[in-house]
Amino acid sequence: DMQVSVTSCETWEEVLALVERDGDLFDFRNTSTAVHRVAKYGQEQSQLVREHPVFPQLLLFLRAKIKDLSGRSLSDAAWGLAKLQCRDERLFSLLAARALSIMSELDPQGL
Repeated sequence: DMQVSVTSCETWEEVLALVERDGDLFDFRNTSTAVHRVAKYGQEQSQLVREHPVFPQLLLFLRAKIKDLSGRSLSDAAWGLAKLQCRDERLFSLLAARALSIMSELDPQGL
């Protein structure tokens, strides 16, 4: 299961290596979890993370999955991007639009 692969990574480098190898197989949950895990392990090295050659690929995967994001996965992705000080205004606009489209379904954690 791809989700287990993502959550078993213990460093941000491992997560990005998995993204490079299998990211095209990720669903929306795997993608948002990958963003969250990269941030969890890499927030102290956010510039290195953002400069890593695979990080833009992860952002592309996230953009492609935005229309499918649940409240929880949207929250995980937004938190991760914020922790990494990612300044992709277009991506945040897309996340905000998705949040508005599913607002009635969001629980307090999703908000």
